Amino acid sequence: MPHETKIMTTRDVLKESSNVGVIQVAQSLGGVKLEEYIRRFGFGETTGVDLWGEDPGSVPAYEDWSGSSIGNIPMGQGLTVTPLQLASGYAAIANGGRGITPHVREREVPAAPGPKVISGETSSIVRGMLQGVVDEGSGHFAQIPGYTVAGKTG
Repeated sequence: MPHETKIMTTRDVLKESSNVGVIQVAQSLGGVKLEEYIRRFGFGETTGVDLWGEDPGSVPAYEDWSGSSIGNIPMGQGLTVTPLQLASGYAAIANGGRGITPHVREREVPAAPGPKVISGETSSIVRGMLQGVVDEGSGHFAQIPGYTVAGKTG
């Protein structure tokens, strides 16, 4: 469906789930930096969960990217991640930018803070953007009265 050119902020790109916008953000970041952030969030590696048989997913090395990778990888194509990795990535955003090791059983000793994935300031900004997806954007059906909900539609 044709429409007018639209100027969008990064917040709008997330809120409206704009594929064109996410590609433009990725292009401005550059492939090397994009791959670095993908790996900092733990994609392509096991999370360390206390279960056997975890799959690391698959993230191609930047040297192996094709000409279209900068367009499909930011949209979640051309790589694989597990649901646990995805939850762990969102947890890093929720936890002030610190990565976490997921656990399925209660720990006797509190877990040490994980590695810094992004700054606390960036974590706060992205949390607000993800809340906007649910409050005002394409994820509005996920609203729960009385709760703050953050999310991202696909």
